[in-house]
Amino acid sequence: MTGCKINMGPGGGVGKFTYGLNLAAGTNVSTSVFAITGNSFENTTAAAILARPQDSTGQISTISIGNNEFANCGVSIDLEGTSTKPLYNIAIGTNVHQNVTQGVVLKYASGGVVSSQKIGAAAGSGGILIDVGCSSMRVHRQMILGNSTTNMITNNSSVTFSDRTTPPVDIDWHDKRTLPSIASTSTWVNLWTMPIAAYATGFIDPKVTALVQGNGSGSITAKRSFIRGSSGASTVATVGTDTTVGFTVDINFDTTSSVGNVVVQIRLNATTGGTDMNGSATLDMAGDIAGLTRN
Repeated sequence: MTGCKINMGPGGGVGKFTYGLNLAAGTNVSTSVFAITGNSFENTTAAAILARPQDSTGQISTISIGNNEFANCGVSIDLEGTSTKPLYNIAIGTNVHQNVTQGVVLKYASGGVVSSQKIGAAAGSGGILIDVGCSSMRVHRQMILGNSTTNMITNNSSVTFSDRTTPPVDIDWHDKRTLPSIASTSTWVNLWTMPIAAYATGFIDPKVTALVQGNGSGSITAKRSFIRGSSGASTVATVGTDTTVGFTVDINFDTTSSVGNVVVQIRLNATTGGTDMNGSATLDMAGDIAGLTRN
């Protein structure tokens, strides 16, 4: 499917389509090879693209979705297999999502990659949802537009300590945000929150570049590894040496305030002071985290 525009629905533009494109494999139907590129989907009430078998006997595989535009949809891309017939061989390339409730939903899917989504989600809504039954997937370098508080990624897939045959969902994420007001040397300000599932491992690498009023300009870079066992708080360890250029500010990785979460925090330094901070922060992370929220 190439070069199509799906907008509104029947009734002279009064109604709206529930789905823009509905791929529904029937009973005992196994079908594959769907290429969806260069299309525009707008104003659907449920999902712009839905791929889901009608029952547990149907199966869909080899889906490629890229270079599409989505606007004012419920979910842009909703790909759902079943526990007995999962979707597999999935490639979701560069797409632009604007004012959507959820950019991408994957459920019971394996053997695929989601890369380079540009998602302008409504405040408080979601970017990418990796739901139950997903494995051997990679979520790579997404961009959530704007600075609204957004559940950028939610990963409900899980692994066990002894599971060595089903690779987890690996998330390689980059996010950039402007700094909120940071005017205290004692109170931490949360920048990002990452739920860490049982047996999850990975790396967190935040960077802050800013102008501190009364203290000049500068930057700070830190890197931590994280790991969590079957329960309890995550363990965070320093990887290398934190690097500060120019000003001195404090950066912290809170693992105790909310068990199972790692929260990246920042505040002014008590010794060098300052009255406020203005600038930007970026976060690079890699691993099998359970989610990422911009605070």
